[in-house]
Amino acid sequence: MKTIVLFLSQPDQGDLWQRVLASQGLKVRNVPPEAELIDQLQPIPDLILLDMGIKSQDGNNLQASNVGRWLKSQNINDRLVFINPKEETQIKDLEKRWAVRQGAVEVLPRLHEYNILEQIETVCNLLGISPNREALKSIVFLPEPDVDVSSFGSLSDANSYYLRAQKHLEHQNLRGALYDIERAIEMDGEVPEYFCLRGQIMFKQGAIDAAIVDLDIALKKDSRYQEAYYWKGVIRSSLGENQAAIAEFDRAIKLDNKSAQAYNGRALAKFNSGDQRGAMQDYNQAIKINPNFDQAFNNRGLLLYEQGNTKVAIQDFSQAIKINPSFADAYYNRGNIYSDLGDFKLAIDDYSAAIKYNPTFAQAYGNRGLAYYELDELRQALLDTQKAAELFQQQGDQDSYKQALETYRQMKS
Repeated sequence: MKTIVLFLSQPDQGDLWQRVLASQGLKVRNVPPEAELIDQLQPIPDLILLDMGIKSQDGNNLQASNVGRWLKSQNINDRLVFINPKEETQIKDLEKRWAVRQGAVEVLPRLHEYNILEQIETVCNLLGISPNREALKSIVFLPEPDVDVSSFGSLSDANSYYLRAQKHLEHQNLRGALYDIERAIEMDGEVPEYFCLRGQIMFKQGAIDAAIVDLDIALKKDSRYQEAYYWKGVIRSSLGENQAAIAEFDRAIKLDNKSAQAYNGRALAKFNSGDQRGAMQDYNQAIKINPNFDQAFNNRGLLLYEQGNTKVAIQDFSQAIKINPSFADAYYNRGNIYSDLGDFKLAIDDYSAAIKYNPTFAQAYGNRGLAYYELDELRQALLDTQKAAELFQQQGDQDSYKQALETYRQMKS
């Protein structure tokens, strides 16, 4: 893994550079501007991004000049890039010539959402790697030609942007949420809640490394920020890193032992690591704290189903549905139990409800197709199985797609 050292005077620039570089699979070290950079260059990184205006500790020289001379003395070339944080567009020829004399291979302007694609491409070319454009688009709000940025309106303070970003996120408008939280952070980069929210958005967009960077920034600003530990646990759990997830949820629970979400998250990680007893204890605690926690009832139902306690599992799924009548997963899970019990009509009813509330639920189509097949309703079974195959293919699940095609073939034969 290639390593980059950042040495920038403006925290918002350092955070933005760190996120976009992390999205490219690069290891990033962010050195504070008050440090003497030469002392921080062991081991030698693959690239150094240096604010050309930062002075040395004695105030007599520019760090850019000192680092350039030191690299030359070590016979190290092509690793120094200067950043002009005051310039948002083109770098003047005079600055470029000065930078070359100091040993820099490139001078870049201030990083901004509208020049990120160009800037990261330059950095990746210097490192000899190909830029991951799709990862970049999930990191920052990059307006496309058909996106009217003015439609987001005009707000006057950071907290207003933060609150609107939350509303966007509630409605799964990730682009709008990211646009607003970026504005909030630009206005006030010291609020941990802003970075935690951006981390959630990054996670939902699949930008895992950037999400973790943001959550770590939030915790750096407030080491007792419980929600950041919770979301780190969610991310670790999604990666299958169950023990690491449990450790993060432990920290969240230590800071707030009334957090039903944290108990539910830890229970899932324990279940996935084989600790069913511990998982049951945590699900019970989550429900005790919040008797209307639909997700906890659904998850406990899955654990009970795994343990063969189908009667109580059905009760938990039914309670989850009572709390949240549009909970597609709970209908699907209860439908699976009815199917296992041979009650295919009830199973079809639940699968149909799951599809109603989640029209792209491929597994629900597939299982409903099987239930119809058991009832000798071949035409509907084939239609559902074909639909499941189409959805699996659209969602990139090739194994399930092939399995659905094979099921379809067997039904027709």
